[in-house]
Amino acid sequence: MRLISNALFAGLMVISICAYSAPDWFSSTEVDPKWVTGVGVGEDLESAQQQALKNLSLSLYSEVSSYTEQTVVTEGNKGKVHSQAVTKVENKHVPLSIVHWLKQAYVDELYYVRGGVIIAEWVIIQETKLEGQITEIESITSLSEWSLGDYRRSKAIALKDNQAIAAMISPYSMTSSRYSAAFANLAKKQNQFANAVCFTVEQSHDKVADKYFLPVIKNALYYSHLTVSERAECRKVQFVARNDRVSDKHIQTTLLISGDGELPYQVDVKGSGSSYKSALVSVANNLSDYFVEQGGILPKQL
Repeated sequence: MRLISNALFAGLMVISICAYSAPDWFSSTEVDPKWVTGVGVGEDLESAQQQALKNLSLSLYSEVSSYTEQTVVTEGNKGKVHSQAVTKVENKHVPLSIVHWLKQAYVDELYYVRGGVIIAEWVIIQETKLEGQITEIESITSLSEWSLGDYRRSKAIALKDNQAIAAMISPYSMTSSRYSAAFANLAKKQNQFANAVCFTVEQSHDKVADKYFLPVIKNALYYSHLTVSERAECRKVQFVARNDRVSDKHIQTTLLISGDGELPYQVDVKGSGSSYKSALVSVANNLSDYFVEQGGILPKQL
């Protein structure tokens, strides 16, 4: 494995200011194919170590594995992986449990440290993370037919996208290609479900609720990237609504929404206006904002 460890750009200014009093090892370049290192300086040991961790993260992301972040897009019913070169800094990807503090000095009331990570240990941790998500992805993509709840679960899994990490460890691990293939298959299955399965919103038989809230719930299906149709074979979404006047100008609306065999979930929305009608319009607008915020008809959590 070819690894290069240098003093990083983020610390160059601090290093140059302190170079006259810093220990020799602080500004020197150390090359070891097994290690990635970072240096830090601070008025106390903790701040010096924090800066070293940041520089260590930069090294992993920019020097060690100048990597390509992959994103999955869908074309038709197929998932494709596209690549784009990026640089990120995320200390969370450097667990403290594998950081070795290699050097430390206290000179002229400043702490100087060098921290390092054995790249093989770091790769193992990332592989474990990817393996867990591969298992989670395959548990949903292996199902022959999805329900609305399965689609919702697939969307939650997709939010845990670790393709940047997969790309970084690709020179050292076969797990990377397995992860990318699993993620592309997940995108394909999501696209197939969204295009092949249609939904319709049933009337609640409450004229007021159907007038003000049914169109909003239908739009929420669109926000979820689902197909909406009035065909008889479409899966049904049901709702009931109760409007409680809490004052002359305020309404509290409680909706129960369910569909495709899912348990109903409750949404509480408030509205206000100079009249009952305008308060209902306010509730409908706030309900629309609620669906936009959570990304559609599917609640973020069950």
